[in-house]
Amino acid sequence: MVINGSCQTERQATLGRLTASLIHEINNPMASIQGMLKLASEDPANSAQVKTYLEMSLQETKEWLNSSTGFGMLIILMTRLLPELI
Repeated sequence: MVINGSCQTERQATLGRLTASLIHEINNPMASIQGMLKLASEDPANSAQVKTYLEMSLQETKEWLNSSTGFGMLIILMTRLLPELI
């Protein structure tokens, strides 16, 4: 399917904005959770077992934030490489 340049550019821009919005809406609460986990894991009142669980959860949030950003970049890259799909 051949799409004129202007229409294709607009579709790519729209998909880019949508992707950025989606990643932003996911990352904001995840970053807040990450901050709270970090604070809780540093609380001396927590037992070693609780700290271990908090640090495991903190690591999972870090991985989520990294993968969601990578996912967004992958979508944007795919729209540039495969314009006939959008």
